[in-house]
Amino acid sequence: MSRISRRSLIKNGGALSLGGAVAPALLSQVEDPSTLFPREPRNILPAPAAGARWTGHQPGKIYLGMSTNGDITREVRKTGAIGVHRHYYQWSFGRGERSTIANDHANRRIPWVSFKPPGGGTNGWKQIANGQHDSAIRARARGYASFSKPIIVTFHHEPAEEARSSRDLPRQWQRAFCRIHDLMQDETNLRNVVFVPIIGDYTFNPWNKRDRPEDWATPDVVRRSGFFGLDLYQNQSGDGLDERIGRVREHLADAGYPNKMVGIGETGVALKFRNPNAVTWWQQQWQWASRNTDKIGVISYFNSNNNPSRPDWRLSESPAKLTAFRASLSSSRSCRL
Repeated sequence: MSRISRRSLIKNGGALSLGGAVAPALLSQVEDPSTLFPREPRNILPAPAAGARWTGHQPGKIYLGMSTNGDITREVRKTGAIGVHRHYYQWSFGRGERSTIANDHANRRIPWVSFKPPGGGTNGWKQIANGQHDSAIRARARGYASFSKPIIVTFHHEPAEEARSSRDLPRQWQRAFCRIHDLMQDETNLRNVVFVPIIGDYTFNPWNKRDRPEDWATPDVVRRSGFFGLDLYQNQSGDGLDERIGRVREHLADAGYPNKMVGIGETGVALKFRNPNAVTWWQQQWQWASRNTDKIGVISYFNSNNNPSRPDWRLSESPAKLTAFRASLSSSRSCRL
């Protein structure tokens, strides 16, 4: 299908199956999103590794890294070099995001970027799905394509946390997710972009009676996902990745994609958990991941404490936590760009 006919279908709500579907930087009002980047990017990625399942994937390896609400350079001095840097933005593709991506690439980190819809809330999902922000989406695609290394990109992570007020909201998120993917694919063939959702793993927990995993891991969403992203933290149950990712993979199989890989956009351990303790849980999960690199390819630690009333996920909570994380980073399974 030609570029013109694909765009025509998108604009007219047609047969592209678009209906199946936070650190700020606001776009300057003097910047026109449609002219921020040249239409034909010049940089070309190197050939993918043999057996790679998504852009940047290193078979047999795991990108291990973190997010932080502090200075990433300072945190890396404590941990050692990391493979993935997770960071969060609002709607616009601003200078701060571009600068951070460039810095990550210069330091051999794969950036994992999240961005939210206009206004930050669920109202933006319907606007995107209805085509009100197509030019900004295309500009974002060209922006990513102007780099020479891969970028993992997520639209509105953990949407289920905001979608409990209406049964129609999951459908709106699905449509927005699919439209962004298809517009980026049309504009740049997703050059450099690994487009993934991030759903909290509690959505897939049988104890959870509020959310339905089939609302989020739909065939249309999973098909468009480079891999399937999860936020998954140590909790009181003590359950590990084997069981919790196993539940998710069952739903991916039900959607028709039994071999879809997963990646963890946020994880953390805390001293408040005792059975097993934080260090033991982390070591056990890294060992499982190291044995299952055909299933998981990225793990980003949430090295922040945004809410003091909740568990302290920061690596600085104890020397033992930091030491365990450093040991995983130095593992032969850990990789960088």
